[in-house]
Amino acid sequence: MRNRWIAELQTCTTQMQTMLTGVPYTQVVYANPVWTVADILSNIAYWEEHAVRSVTAFRAGGEYAHPDFSEARVDAINAQARLYSDWYPDERAWGRYHTARTQFIAALQSLDAPASAYIRCPWDERLELNRFVEHMIAHDLDHQRDIRDIIGN
Repeated sequence: MRNRWIAELQTCTTQMQTMLTGVPYTQVVYANPVWTVADILSNIAYWEEHAVRSVTAFRAGGEYAHPDFSEARVDAINAQARLYSDWYPDERAWGRYHTARTQFIAALQSLDAPASAYIRCPWDERLELNRFVEHMIAHDLDHQRDIRDIIGN
């Protein structure tokens, strides 16, 4: 199972990189509120950075959830997540995405737990490890679909 997750995450990374070739990081993808390609990369990276914290805590026998998470604060947290791209609306957004993805893969590789084990997710939900990773992959793929719809790729 772990090998499948890692392969899917690596495929997502390759697909994103290929799709974004020649696309400006300032390309608007969502209109209201405005989110650019750099914003999306920062958002994915932000949640994967927190996913690494969840996996690290899980491996140590603990739990981690985003300290400010609540359903009512999701939009505010996502706005915070994209702040990085306001400072660096360029290839550094890709660097953050790629680094977070690499760290998430490394964290998953370090696990010695069954896919059915329960983990506390950054969004403060307990899910089977398998569902947690599938959720993270779906987050990336959903954004990829939205970008593809805009750039026509």
